[in-house]
Amino acid sequence: MRMTAKPYDIFISYVVEDREIVERIVEVLESYGLKVWYAKYELYPGAEIRPLINEGLAQSQYGVAIMSPLYRGPWPHGELFYMLQRQGMLIPVLHEVSLDEVVREHPDIGNRYCLMTDEGIELAGKNIAEHIKEKKRRNPVWKTILCGKTAKGKINRFAAVGIIVFITAYFLLPFRSYEQPPISLLEEQIAIRKAAIEHQALLEFQKDSMRYDGFPGTLVEVVKTEEAYLNKAKGQRNFIEYFTGKEHIRTFVALEKLGVIEDKNNVEVPFGLSSYTLSIFKTLPNKPEAYGYSLFNILPLNHEVKAIRSSEGHYEVDIHYANYLRYTVITLEIDTQNKRIRNLDFIGLKPFETFVFKKQGNNWDLVELR
Repeated sequence: MRMTAKPYDIFISYVVEDREIVERIVEVLESYGLKVWYAKYELYPGAEIRPLINEGLAQSQYGVAIMSPLYRGPWPHGELFYMLQRQGMLIPVLHEVSLDEVVREHPDIGNRYCLMTDEGIELAGKNIAEHIKEKKRRNPVWKTILCGKTAKGKINRFAAVGIIVFITAYFLLPFRSYEQPPISLLEEQIAIRKAAIEHQALLEFQKDSMRYDGFPGTLVEVVKTEEAYLNKAKGQRNFIEYFTGKEHIRTFVALEKLGVIEDKNNVEVPFGLSSYTLSIFKTLPNKPEAYGYSLFNILPLNHEVKAIRSSEGHYEVDIHYANYLRYTVITLEIDTQNKRIRNLDFIGLKPFETFVFKKQGNNWDLVELR
């Protein structure tokens, strides 16, 4: 009888549009005697999808992510996030998509060996199966559980004693692990947060382009115009507003503390952006002497989990964002009465945010975002 540490050898993460490809890979894996968690087999009419997927992930030794151009949305991204957090679990398979394209959306994939289907889908399945069979041959479950291994492959004679100590401590010592919300719920809420700010930035970009008759410009032109304005109006002040989709921040000091702006005395174009669309405004209503332009960030808004804290019925996750500034509008106008020269309007997230969940009955709810 084959001994396994977990009921399933492999969890398959995919989108339904790629089902034909997935079934060909699953067929190969099963031909090698591997037990596969495949949604088509495990889900049934009326089933609660999220608990079954979470259970399947937890009961699988390895996870295969079929990453195609269609591999998007909270469900597959939640599964991918779970597998990334479990060392040695994830096996990425790229189908009709380049590694560069995947890394732009999921930077953590960049340091992993990925299989490609360009030489055949069945061959990719065969490589996965042979890899897992070889790992199982080298590390049989009985040896892993009872003996363990050192880095050099020698039997760890103290592992069995350690297991006994752990079991004793588990039942006798006053410690406990707290229940946590499903990882897919966190990923879903992060996806909603990111989508909301992206939508807001794109909406404002489109509105401003139409309202001010925007046209493509260059950074050199913008910098020269800014220098001319600033030289004509020394001593005038910058006015700022940073909108996060949840709050308006209107002081440089606050943005400095948040890490959005490094130095309030040196806020320069292009405001830390490295890839963007630059539009110059032809006209500003009722302001013939004014000058305006905008920058729209074209790099993907990425995130990374930095810390997790949990207690009874309470769960907090610290998230770090990359490319969090999404859209910028700058208008230059010498206004001696109000000592105003430069208006900076930003739309973006804070570099760090904390998602706070609480358990309400049988469900976990996002109750605060700070």
